[in-house]
Amino acid sequence: MIKFPTSNSWWIFDDTHLRFRKIPRDMNPDAFVLDGDWQKYADLEIDADNSAFTVFLDEEKTRLLRGYIESADSEQDLDKDIVASDA
Repeated sequence: MIKFPTSNSWWIFDDTHLRFRKIPRDMNPDAFVLDGDWQKYADLEIDADNSAFTVFLDEEKTRLLRGYIESADSEQDLDKDIVASDA
């Protein structure tokens, strides 16, 4: 699992099954989730230099979502690593 905090949401990616979900920032990103709460995606690109990521929803990469990772400096309750991965 890969988790990104953005200004108002958590983006959680199940990179094994190519699916993601987005939840409000004040919710626990590790809470139990149902299968219907996930959306499929085709590819995920992480731009560490700009603290951003792009989610491609189709193989042609014509449908996409883009997010900006919130800096841990502004949030005391975040881990030191902005990008968390459970490998």
